[in-house]
Amino acid sequence: MHSATDIATASAQLSWPDAIYAQFRRVGIRQVGYVPDAGHSRLITLCQDDPAVTDVVLTTEEEGVGLVAGAALGGQRAALLMQSSGVGNCINMFSLLRNCGFGCLVLVTMRGEFGEFNPWQVPMGSITEDVLKLGLSHLPGGQRRGRRGYRRRRLRHGLRWQSPGRDLAVATADRPQAMDTMMLDRRDFVRALLTDRGDLLVVSGLGSATYDAAAAGDHPLNFYLWGAMGGTLMIGLGLALARPDRRVAVITGDGDFLMGLGSLATIGVKQPRNLAVVVLDNAHYGETGMQASATQSGIDPVAMALACRFKEACHVARIEDAGAVRLLLHSGEGPLLVHAQIKSEDTPRVLPLRDGHAIKERFIAALNG
Repeated sequence: MHSATDIATASAQLSWPDAIYAQFRRVGIRQVGYVPDAGHSRLITLCQDDPAVTDVVLTTEEEGVGLVAGAALGGQRAALLMQSSGVGNCINMFSLLRNCGFGCLVLVTMRGEFGEFNPWQVPMGSITEDVLKLGLSHLPGGQRRGRRGYRRRRLRHGLRWQSPGRDLAVATADRPQAMDTMMLDRRDFVRALLTDRGDLLVVSGLGSATYDAAAAGDHPLNFYLWGAMGGTLMIGLGLALARPDRRVAVITGDGDFLMGLGSLATIGVKQPRNLAVVVLDNAHYGETGMQASATQSGIDPVAMALACRFKEACHVARIEDAGAVRLLLHSGEGPLLVHAQIKSEDTPRVLPLRDGHAIKERFIAALNG
């Protein structure tokens, strides 16, 4: 058995990528997210070759922030590798770390310093440290006294599922009807999905999707998002990879989904069998004045999911199909996506917890309880 001092001494004799990898092993890093970078190539290779580490190739650096958060919810430590030019992409997503108190190890290779041959690297390289301080500093008062502790197969069933190579389709019985006559009531649909949910883990996107999940009944295994728009699917992926023994459902709106489209490719590569994504699509940005989203112009989430190698994907527009979708969340082989066509109406807000630390701690305590 080697002591920490022995490991540290041995690490000092290694090249820096090998030394960092040795520390990854020592502290139990289990997920590593990265956008490919020449500076990190040796470290990436070491992580790829380690069966104890899940390496996740990201389409953009901010996806990694969601991955780290999801991994932490599931009890795993994760790290992010990026170039300095990618740090600026993460500023908004860093709010997830600050507001919920997630630890995040970020290793940055620097560009834009003295001697840089590419002037386009200089602006971000010159402010990388300041941006990291802005994004990763601890939330003031995060350890306040008196904070309350929270210790506590494919299915058809009336749906016509789509697989790669099949024609696009909606539920067979609905095809002759006009699409604008087949819209779901969002509250009824989400409530039906979460009936008798058992130990299902739920990550809900900011805005209406979080209100819908809360309206269906507050639950300690709901991880509500109040920000970090575009990161919901990646949080679900990190959680699903950390806890392959549990089913994970991401419930989010079309705006959040569209902002994180690269996540579909990242999920498609990793093929988490326990992950389901439900997109509540009213074809509008409901929180900002009901401006039209891209889906109103025919952009198809199902076609995109299938192109990214999701096992199954379908359109749903009838409340009668909610039972089949609920069964899918609990037993379907993922990754899978359900595109739920929702009425574009104003629904009263049902506000759950907003304290990110409390939401996180309650979820982790319930998952490990």
